[in-house]
Amino acid sequence: MPIKHLENYLSERKHLHTLPLSVLSDSRLGIDAAYYLQTLYDNSPTREPLLAATGGPPLALMNRIESDLRTLEKLRIKPVFVFPGLVPNKRWRNHHHNADQADACRDRREAWQKYESGQEDAATRLFDGRSGITHWDLWRPVFRIFRNRSVEFMVAPYVAWAQLIYLQRHPKSYVHAIYGPTDTLLYPGVDRLITSLDLAATAPTFTYTSKKAILNDLGVPEDHFLDIGILVGFDHCQPFPPTMHEQALKATVDMVKFYKSGHAAVSAFADHPAVKSIQYPDLYARTRSMIKYSLILSAEGIVQPLPLALSGTSPHGHANHHPHHPTAADIPSDLHEIFTHRFPDEVYYYLSRGLLCPQPLVWLASGHITEHPPLDNGETIEYKRFVKEVITEGQTGPRATALALISSVAHPFWANRKVAGVFWFESSAPPANQPQLKFVQHNSASTVQLAERVAGWHVPYGVVEEELRRQNVRVSLRKVRNMTLADCLAFGYVEQWSTIDFALTLGATATEKQAARTKVKAGQNSLPVLDKKDEIVANVIWRFLELRGFLLKSHEHSSLARAMHSAIRQARLNDKFQDPLYLFLELVRAGVMHGNLWSGRAFSGGPSFGTDDEKSCMLLVMRTLSIVPLNFKPVPWSAPLSRELLVFNSFVRSLTRALRTLLEVTALNMLLRSDARRAREDLLDVSVSLPFQTEVNTGFGVLAKVYLDALTHLNNQQRVRDPNGEGVREAKMMALEICEETFPGVKSPKLEVERGFRFWDVALTAMRQLHSEGAVLPELIDQFEAAEAWLGPMPNVPLLLPQPCSPHNSSCSPIIPKSSSSSSVPLPPPIHYSPSVVSSSASGSSSSSAPASILQDEGLCESYCSSDVDEVEEEVEDEPLELPSPHRPRDPGLDDTYGVRMKRVRAWRDTVLEKESTLLSTVLLARTTPTRKRKPGSSSSRSSTYDDTDIVRSLFPSDSRVLLIDSSQIAPTPHKLARSATTSRSARSLGAHSCPACDADFASPQSLRLHARASASANDACRIAVEYGFE
Repeated sequence: MPIKHLENYLSERKHLHTLPLSVLSDSRLGIDAAYYLQTLYDNSPTREPLLAATGGPPLALMNRIESDLRTLEKLRIKPVFVFPGLVPNKRWRNHHHNADQADACRDRREAWQKYESGQEDAATRLFDGRSGITHWDLWRPVFRIFRNRSVEFMVAPYVAWAQLIYLQRHPKSYVHAIYGPTDTLLYPGVDRLITSLDLAATAPTFTYTSKKAILNDLGVPEDHFLDIGILVGFDHCQPFPPTMHEQALKATVDMVKFYKSGHAAVSAFADHPAVKSIQYPDLYARTRSMIKYSLILSAEGIVQPLPLALSGTSPHGHANHHPHHPTAADIPSDLHEIFTHRFPDEVYYYLSRGLLCPQPLVWLASGHITEHPPLDNGETIEYKRFVKEVITEGQTGPRATALALISSVAHPFWANRKVAGVFWFESSAPPANQPQLKFVQHNSASTVQLAERVAGWHVPYGVVEEELRRQNVRVSLRKVRNMTLADCLAFGYVEQWSTIDFALTLGATATEKQAARTKVKAGQNSLPVLDKKDEIVANVIWRFLELRGFLLKSHEHSSLARAMHSAIRQARLNDKFQDPLYLFLELVRAGVMHGNLWSGRAFSGGPSFGTDDEKSCMLLVMRTLSIVPLNFKPVPWSAPLSRELLVFNSFVRSLTRALRTLLEVTALNMLLRSDARRAREDLLDVSVSLPFQTEVNTGFGVLAKVYLDALTHLNNQQRVRDPNGEGVREAKMMALEICEETFPGVKSPKLEVERGFRFWDVALTAMRQLHSEGAVLPELIDQFEAAEAWLGPMPNVPLLLPQPCSPHNSSCSPIIPKSSSSSSVPLPPPIHYSPSVVSSSASGSSSSSAPASILQDEGLCESYCSSDVDEVEEEVEDEPLELPSPHRPRDPGLDDTYGVRMKRVRAWRDTVLEKESTLLSTVLLARTTPTRKRKPGSSSSRSSTYDDTDIVRSLFPSDSRVLLIDSSQIAPTPHKLARSATTSRSARSLGAHSCPACDADFASPQSLRLHARASASANDACRIAVEYGFE
C-alpha cells in the first residue's frame, strides 16, 4: 500500500500530473487489484458506512466496478488486474494488528451504544471504516464480473506490484502502464506510476508521478529512496521508531543523507528501546530483500525472483529500465524466511487463475490460523467455542480437513507442518494467562483417513450426463411459478432443467441403486481422467458432501442429506435456497441454530413484543430467515439495524468462509491427485460453479422483524392468532406497505417477505425429517414446532392484485380492495428501532445480498451452476393448453361432505354480499380519485414490476428444446405469502389460487375455472364458490 507521508509530499511539491484518460487509448493498463478495490470501498462516493453493522459485502461496489469497466471499454483501454497472493512473513504485524483490532472493537461497541440511544449520526461515524473488509472478501463476486465481461486478471504468488513490473518489462509488454500504490516506486528502475483514476467523471482522467522528478527534488539517489521508503513505513514494514512523527519524511531523508545509507542509520539507533523491542534491524533487512528479490510467476509458469525473471529479457530502451540486474549468485539463499516455504509451481498456477483463495496456503505456510474478532466483537461464549472447536481445531472440521487435503498431495514436509490456531480472545490476554498454542490436527489419523476417502469419488461424465437428463427439469413458466419441484416431477409437468449443484448431486445418490452407480468398481485400477468441467464440479461437490458427513462411505445419504434432499424437493426452483439450506443444517448440527439467548444476553434489535416464549419463537424465525440472501438494489444500507442478528451473522459468515475454502481445496486436491486433467483453461469456470459464492448480511432477518413487529403493533400489540380475524387482513397489507417504505434499497420487499416464509417452510421440512429419524434433540424440534404455531397465522395474506377477467365474461371488471388508508385500523407512526422498542431481545443475525426474486430479469436462474444460462429467443405457441394443477392430499381431519361444504359456501357468500355495496363504492372511488403517493421505487401492484418476456429469456438457455409460452398470454397472478389458511402444514397451498369449497389449490385462475366447470355436475359447491370468488 502507499508509502506513508509520500502522497502529501507529492501533492505539495506538485509532482502529481493529471491527463485525460483518453491518452491511454489502445493500450493495456496493469492495475493493482487490491489497491483499486481499497480506493473504492474507502472513498466517499462508494463508501458504505453501515457495513460494520450489517455484515456481508458492500451492496453498491459491484455496480461501480461494472461502470468502471464500461468506461475503460469505451476508451479502448484493456485492463489487466493483478491480485496479491500469499502474504510474506510479517513478524512485526501481530502487536500492530492487535492494537488496531482493539480500537475497532471499541469503536463498534460505542457505535452500538450511540445507536441504541437514538444518536444515529454519531453511530454511523463510529461504524464507518470499521467493517474490517479486505480484498479477499470481494474476490468471488469480482471474479464473476471478470468472467462475464472477459476481463483479464491473475493472482500473483505474493505481492502484486512485482508481478505488474514483470508484465510491463517483459519483451511482449503484457501491460504498457501500471496503476498502483506508491510502494511500487521502491523497486529499482520504476519511473512513472499512475496513482489515481477518475473513471466516474464525465471526462475521465488519470494522475501519475515520476520517480526521476522526486529523486531530483529530494536530492538522493535511487538506492537511498528505497531506504527512505522502508524507514518511513508502508504495508510491509513498520515505520522507524525514532522518526515516527508528522514530519517523518523530511526527518528520514535528512537522516539517510547524514548516515549515507539506511543500514547505517538503523545500526546507529540499534540501542534505542523501541528499535530493540521490535528487532527493527532484522525487519529492515528482510523488507529490503523482499523488495529487491520479490517472487513472481513467469510466463513459463515458474515462480522465481523478479531480477532473475527479467535477466533473460532485453529491456534496453524501456522507460523503466534499470542497468543492474542481479544474477543468481546475488539472490539470498534464505528467501523462504522472507516469503514462505515454496509450494509446487503448479499450486501457484492454480492460484493465479482464481481456482482458490490464498488463505489455506497462508495457514499452512505461516503455521498459524489467525482468527480476528467478528463484527459483533465476538463477545459470546458460544461463538468463541464455535470458531475454535467446530471450525478450526476439530479433527473433522472444515479447516483441519482443508489443510489435510493440501498436505496429503504435497511434499512430506507439509504433512508434518505444525499449524496452530491464534484467536483474538486468547492473544489479547496477559502473557501469563495466555493458553499454550494448540495445534490443528490436520495430520491426525482420523483427518488423514477422511481426506483419503475422496478417492472413492471418480464419477465419469456419462453418469453425470445421464443424471442431468433424468433430473434436469424444464417446466413451462407459468407452472413453475406456483409449483414445487416435487409436484412438477410427480405430475409430469416437466421437461428438462437443472445444473450441477447440491440438488443434482443429492438426487443422484438418493437411493441405494443410484448411489451404486457412483462407486468405483472393485478391482478397477486405472480410471479415466475427469475432463469436462461439469464432471469436475459434480465430483468436487460429491467429495465435499462426504467430507462433511452428508454422504456416507457407501455413497448413500446420511440423515442430514435425506433432510436436505426432501426439503429441496419442496422448494421453488427459482428461490435459490440450496446454499442457505445447507448452511442451516450445518448450524443445526453445530448446535447454534435455536431460539435461545447468546450467553444469556439479549442484544438490541431482537424481538420487541410478547412473552418470553413468543420472543423465542420470533428470534428463531429471524435467525432462520437471516441465512437467506436478500435481493438488494445497488445502494448502501439505509434500513434499521439489529445487533442481535449481527451476532448470529458471525456464525453464518465464519461457516460460509470455511466451507467455501474446503470446496476450493477439494478441487485443488482433485487436480494434484491427477484425478482430473491438470492442464486446463477453465479453472475460473470451475471456481464460479461451486457453491457459496457470496456471503449474506443481516438484511433478511431485519426485514422479517419489521414485518412481524409492524403486524403485531397494528394488531394492538398482540400476536395474530386468527388469520381471518377482524382487521387482520388490512393489518397485514399495511405491514407490507411499511416494509416497502422501510427498505428502499431492497427489490420488491413484499415478494421478499413471501420468499422468506417459503424458506421457513423448507427449513421446517428438513427439521421434521431429522426428527423422524431421531437425528435432532427433542428440545430443538419443539422450538421449531412452537415457532411454527406462533408464525402460522401471520403470513397468510395474498398480495391484493386485480384478478384477471374470465375470457367468457366480457363484462367482468376487477374488484379493487378497500384502500388501507380508509381502513378502521389507523396507520401507526414510523417505527423507530431505539432501545425503548428493542431493549428486551435475544440474539440472531443474517447475511449478504444476492438476487433471488423471480421478478428479476438478470441472474434469475444464475447459481453456482456448471453451465451458463444465456438469453434465448424462441418460437412460442399461440394457445398453450392450461391444465389444472393436481390437488394436494387433504388433511384427514377435514370434513369433506357435500353438506358441510355447502354450509361453508353459504356462510362465506353471505359475508361477501354484506360487503358488496362497500366494495362497489370503493371501485367507483378508486376510478375517480388519485392514488396515494408513494416513495420513488415502491410499487403497489405486482404487475407493475412484471416483465414476462425477460423472465422467459432468462429462464431458458438458448440450447434448450423447451416449450415456451407466449408471454402475452400470461396474466400476472397474485402470490400467497407461502401459506394456506389451514393449520396443518401438509395442507398448505401449492399455488396461489384455491377453491374455497374443497381447499384444492391451482396454479392459475384459468385452472381454477376449469376445476369449477368440471365439478359442476357432481359438486355444485365448488362451482358456486369459484364463481363468487371471481365476481
